Amino acid sequence: MIEGTMMDYPLTLRSVLERARTIFPKGEIVSKGADKTLRRVTFGALAARVGKLASALAKLGVKQGDRVATLCWNHDRHVEAYMAVPCMGAVLHTLNLCLHPHDLAYIAKHAGDSVVIVDRSLWPLFEKFREGVPSIRHVIVVGDGEPPPDGALDYEALLAAEPDGYAFPDLPESTPAAICYTSGTTGNPKGVVYTHRSTVLHTLATCLADTMGICGRDVLLPVVPMFHVNAWGIPFAALMTGAKLVFAGPHLDPEGLLEGHTLVEHQPGTDRGSGPIAVAAVEQHFRPPREVAEDGPEEVEVPCRRDLPDGVAQVLDAQLLHPHRFRLAVGVRFAILAQVDHIAAKLIEHALPRPWLHIGQARANRAYFTHLLAQEWIAAMPDIAA
Repeated sequence: MIEGTMMDYPLTLRSVLERARTIFPKGEIVSKGADKTLRRVTFGALAARVGKLASALAKLGVKQGDRVATLCWNHDRHVEAYMAVPCMGAVLHTLNLCLHPHDLAYIAKHAGDSVVIVDRSLWPLFEKFREGVPSIRHVIVVGDGEPPPDGALDYEALLAAEPDGYAFPDLPESTPAAICYTSGTTGNPKGVVYTHRSTVLHTLATCLADTMGICGRDVLLPVVPMFHVNAWGIPFAALMTGAKLVFAGPHLDPEGLLEGHTLVEHQPGTDRGSGPIAVAAVEQHFRPPREVAEDGPEEVEVPCRRDLPDGVAQVLDAQLLHPHRFRLAVGVRFAILAQVDHIAAKLIEHALPRPWLHIGQARANRAYFTHLLAQEWIAAMPDIAA
């Protein structure tokens, strides 16, 4: 029997972390805090902090297989936990801050969480279910400069006390990496355990042209929460490819998502991981108020590009006209009028001969335009809409 001569290399998140550290050390994460101040960190600096966090957790008694929970918004500190916890052999458990405290207590108790990393702004929520989780030994607070609550540890103080160069263990790729729980729509919430292998394979698939096509030229604004199915794997994909990450933190309202500090002043976003509700909210934010005529039916004016602030229009242009991004994020794929879908397909077909368009990307990612965008393109190219 002949044997393969290729290397037998385990698919673990440690390799993703090392790739970010060595190949994309200047990659960047921009995070908006609760007070709307901005924080920047490079992938190189993040990798060093990931090692410090793993070292701090180990000194707190976290061992391989232990569950470490997070109750956090989307930001760079959450990404550090995303990498430190599984790379040290423990299991990351992201808690859904939208759930009722009773459900959170059940989930954390069922998972056996021993350490919880909590955003300072979410401390009141944590206090509502903490007593129902006897397995919790330590609570670490990601603060905003204020001292942590009594009995809690300060995140930055923990990392500051740790040396560089934490030695991550060699793990089998079948090692559990993360747990996500359902919302309990059919009884009690149920946990799903992701392995390192499954997470790395999902990350690779996320970067394929037939899926989200994430690459190093992207600027990603994940609106999908990091407590929801690992933010669709977007943080892992960014670290693997060197794509820039922009996090809005707790500011997930339309103004927070689109104001200059999150997107425009840094670089137009080429992809936003968001569901239809977020997309609809952003569109509705710029829709003129409805007017009802005295003697006729309600008239609704559909906004177009000229109705938008310059910065917002610039972002939307980047999403549609970027050489490698002729589509919106996969999260926009929801039930829109078939006519709009038909027009989108014609727009793609029309654009294929253009040299700046990545043909495979366009063919693989059929764009689903919102009325906001399709309306203007129809007006600009009426011959296509026919």
